[in-house]
Amino acid sequence: YAKYPRKYDLTVGYDKGEVDGNIVSVVLNVYSFVGGAHGSTTFIPINFDVKNKKEITLADLFPGQTDYLQKVSDYCIPNLKAQITVGMEDNGQWVNQNASWINNGAGPKAENYSIFLINNNNITFYFPEYTVAPYAAGSFKCQYAK
Repeated sequence: YAKYPRKYDLTVGYDKGEVDGNIVSVVLNVYSFVGGAHGSTTFIPINFDVKNKKEITLADLFPGQTDYLQKVSDYCIPNLKAQITVGMEDNGQWVNQNASWINNGAGPKAENYSIFLINNNNITFYFPEYTVAPYAAGSFKCQYAK
């Protein structure tokens, strides 16, 4: 670093969802650069049931439904493929060749949908860099109607 000095960076922002007397939903966006090829963004969800004083899980938003992860995944995978096609500017070639990357990163597993923001009419799911596409494509979001 003596020859090519770099500045380290830490930036914290947030996306605000539903915030009222019942629910607090916020996703922190934490960008850091600590050396290396590039920085990284981490998303930290805060979803809290104020009345019952407990964290809100995704299962709490789909009471009595056992197939909610499959439904969300079935909706988000095509949505993400469309976003990535536009972002990669290659008319879907990357998506067609790397569908397994997207299918794995947005498949019906709880860990794939652990970062979410609750709004009045929808749930926004966050997919950080490398989850469904390479770093250069960035991170993605999928809004799912409640």
